[in-house]
Amino acid sequence: MSDYYGNLEAASNDILGAPGTEYEAPLAARGLEPRSADNATPLNALQLEVSMQVTQPGDWIRVVTGPDLKKVDICHIPPGNPENYHEISVSINAVAEHLVLHGDLIGPCPE
Repeated sequence: MSDYYGNLEAASNDILGAPGTEYEAPLAARGLEPRSADNATPLNALQLEVSMQVTQPGDWIRVVTGPDLKKVDICHIPPGNPENYHEISVSINAVAEHLVLHGDLIGPCPE
């Protein structure tokens, strides 16, 4: 989880956060900057390739991991028909592809 303004690295909720952990406030230019050498690419459900060109104040990312799951519930946003979003359960190996290529979301769809 990272963005230029640092909002995502400080984001937390009952799913992504560790109970009792306080995360630092966002700091601009601490995340992965767009159109730069900074890049995070999912290789598969278990591997993430990260490359950074680091300057001050430094680049931070937050990688969220979970239990050993075989299936994950996601909110699927069909390419070419985003209004028809719906919940599906996919193999853990297909999650990264759904997030990157379709813009799908982990968990239930918004109501």
